[in-house]
Amino acid sequence: MTKRHNILTGQLLCMAGILFLTLAVAEADLAVPSTKERWSMPYFSFGVKNVAAAEDAFLVRVAHRLSARIARRVGTSPPISVLVTALQEQRTLLTRHTTVTLQIPGNQSYRTWDVHLQKYPTWMKAEISPASAHFRVDEERIAQFLTTEPMDGIIQPQQAVITAVTKEDDVERVVTSTGAARPGIIFDMSVAPRAIAAALTEGTETVAIPLVITSGPVENLSGVPLGDLVLLGSGKSDFKGSPSARIYNVRKAIHEHVNNVLVPPGAEFSFNETLGGPVSNGNGWKDAKVIFNTTELRMAPGGGICQASTTVFRAILQSGFGYERRANHSMYVSYYEKYGVGIDATVFPGKQDLTFVNDTANYLLFQAYTEGSEVTVQIYGTPDGRTSEVIGPFFSSSDFTDYPAEERTPRGNEIAWVQRITFADGREKKRVITSRYTSLPRSLAKKYETAVHASAEQKAM
Repeated sequence: MTKRHNILTGQLLCMAGILFLTLAVAEADLAVPSTKERWSMPYFSFGVKNVAAAEDAFLVRVAHRLSARIARRVGTSPPISVLVTALQEQRTLLTRHTTVTLQIPGNQSYRTWDVHLQKYPTWMKAEISPASAHFRVDEERIAQFLTTEPMDGIIQPQQAVITAVTKEDDVERVVTSTGAARPGIIFDMSVAPRAIAAALTEGTETVAIPLVITSGPVENLSGVPLGDLVLLGSGKSDFKGSPSARIYNVRKAIHEHVNNVLVPPGAEFSFNETLGGPVSNGNGWKDAKVIFNTTELRMAPGGGICQASTTVFRAILQSGFGYERRANHSMYVSYYEKYGVGIDATVFPGKQDLTFVNDTANYLLFQAYTEGSEVTVQIYGTPDGRTSEVIGPFFSSSDFTDYPAEERTPRGNEIAWVQRITFADGREKKRVITSRYTSLPRSLAKKYETAVHASAEQKAM
């Protein structure tokens, strides 16, 4: 028998399967004949055994119709008994369902998904030969569904396409035909289709499937050699509860000034230079609260810009870079607690800046965006083998097991973190980052005293 024969008969059996679903499943989970069909079989009386017999008779009729279609199309057909068995297999598969628990790092019950083959009948595939016919759950069809159909909780990564490189004053930027690159949450296609198919085939009621958090790709069509532009690290912060003017300034700083900035190899990045001029109402900044003279809060243009500089600072640390100039806020600001309490960076043009040096041999690219009340800053570049851990937070009452023994521990109004950079050649560089405030909430240290010291970067979407 030729391969073409097998393909055609397989297609016909699949068509018959859909016909079977149309005729039978619409009325019940199993292929129970309709009232009209039962009256067309007067030699059966009503009862459990006879209903089962009616079901079998119904399958036989479907098998005969299927056999005739296969014979007309390819000249031969498997025996009726074989086709009936195949349809019974299909009917059994249609009763199978499983609850899929989708997991991401840090969240073992990210989403649940109720899967049953009555909802996804095309996941079944017929396998035909002149003497045999079977239905099975097909991994390839599940894989096609997972990669093409939108699903709750699955987020496709967003690509950034660079079309040009520009320079204004001392700041280089890229021009993109899309928005900033954004990460996605997708299925691990080496695991998910196989796991779902196995659960449905074996009748397993639950199955856990890990999802993959993947970075948004960056494509360079500018013609300017910028290196590989792979995600090196990212920082996050949350401005939930901010007044409208502050929110406006945060978004303006991120979207108009941080996003798309390029840092040439060997160059120093200056946050203040990205602002493109004085922070004034005339330059589009709104009045919001700003700290003056250590403890004084005043309305001034640009209040909230430090949310952007703080997030940039976190991205710098996570990407494996040190810093040249940085200062924390004099007052503890609750907007900066999430994703790295104590890792903040205040800026004030002409007085205080946030700077670091690109000590790699290739360009670095900032991709930054806001989503809801959260800010994300990502740094792309060419990997050189270094890794970075940012460990903390440490308070005066913390366990200092992971803290460098030669360094001073934080005082009661301080929060410390430890950055540990490991280079490709095995060299290791440690730096303690200490933030000193006028005071700290009494409950803050207690809140973190049982926390396991870990990287400040959080992958939650």
